[in-house]
Amino acid sequence: MIKISAQLSSFLDRCDEQQKKAIVSYFDELIDEFNNKRDLMGERGSVIHFMKKMEECVEKFINHSNNKELIQCGKGCSHCCYYQVEISYEEGLVILDEIQSKNINVDWNRLKYISDIDKENWYELPLELRRCPLLNEEGECLIYEKRPLACRKHNVVSFPDFCQDRPNDLVSGISNPVIESISSAVMSVSKKSDLLAKQILNIKENGNF
Repeated sequence: MIKISAQLSSFLDRCDEQQKKAIVSYFDELIDEFNNKRDLMGERGSVIHFMKKMEECVEKFINHSNNKELIQCGKGCSHCCYYQVEISYEEGLVILDEIQSKNINVDWNRLKYISDIDKENWYELPLELRRCPLLNEEGECLIYEKRPLACRKHNVVSFPDFCQDRPNDLVSGISNPVIESISSAVMSVSKKSDLLAKQILNIKENGNF
């Protein structure tokens, strides 16, 4: 099932037919590339390849002259890590590998608590309970090098002070169709996509890593 992100869908709505054709063509190429990499490198290798691919695209996007002074995000900033994040099955495998290989101390009880929360009830929770379970006490991502694609593509351009009062309607970001296409292609061909906590627990409990 094709899963196009809301940002990519919004971008396509503003494109003319020629631009749409180019983006859709690139999207199809990415799906073929992911399937080919999965055959050659396995499920973990394929998504790590795409993590690196997105990292390169994000870096190029940020360093573009029009964006370099606008984008405020950086390593160690965790103000946006209070939202629900959907990840692919393959990303879940990579994250669990990272947790296991580096012996990362994860609060599995909290992960289980978060995984049981319905999407509809998420934003009724107090802010602190929505905090990503993969952050340490200082607010640093415990799996930063293997963080999900959804986290990698987030680029805020509003004043950093606005993030202090998260969630805040004044916080705004920019997206890029190339970056959104990478994320959407992976989610479209994944065995199964799910919310981060639920995906990680399901894979762990089924012994698939």
